[in-house]
Amino acid sequence: MILGNNIFTAGYGVYVSDDYGSSFQEANKGLLDYMIRGLGVSGNKIFAATSGQGIFVSTDNGNLWKLSNYNLSNLGINTFYNMGKILAVGTWNYGVISMSTDEGEYWRDIPSIVENINLIYISKSYIYAGAGYSGLFKAKLADFGVNDVDEVKENDNFTLSPIPAMDNISIKLSLPKNTPLNVIITNSFGIEVKNETFHDNFNSITINTNELMTGTYFCSIKSGNNFVVKKFMVLR
Repeated sequence: MILGNNIFTAGYGVYVSDDYGSSFQEANKGLLDYMIRGLGVSGNKIFAATSGQGIFVSTDNGNLWKLSNYNLSNLGINTFYNMGKILAVGTWNYGVISMSTDEGEYWRDIPSIVENINLIYISKSYIYAGAGYSGLFKAKLADFGVNDVDEVKENDNFTLSPIPAMDNISIKLSLPKNTPLNVIITNSFGIEVKNETFHDNFNSITINTNELMTGTYFCSIKSGNNFVVKKFMVLR
């Protein structure tokens, strides 16, 4: 997960690097639970979803974390979704999805027909929930009193398809000639799972994703002084 010039990663606790990943330091002050289920970012805020204490937020690059659980009914989080100000979590055993549309200031529950939710994805008018071997379920956000969620505006120079991805994902882009392209894919914990560099000029490149597990990932494209990140989902 990238915020400004800092790179965040998590597992047992949160770690931050300010030297492009050469070294990492602990960033856990204020955290009451070190079992991190996912990281998210919106503006200058970074969010950490934990397995037993709900959501924490930091506004100072991880130096201090504070709880952000107002009206969050279940603190046992299994999966975490973030798109800008939109946050959503799925719980372990109770089949509840909770959503916040204001950066975690207030949470509302969306009842679910499945338990042990391990994947959440939101696209415009729909929310998708994956639950282990039970499959993928879809529901209208309007049925739960939630307005449509606008998609992040597409960058005309960088698009991903298909979403969700299965065996591969295609990146369509427009770059100046003779510009090296670095593609980095990280999972929802900020852990790098792919890093490839292309030196030829391409309008489209394909990245193999068949070894990635079901979940949410981030594709970072770096070319010269340009740096763009897009979120995508892999579904098995």
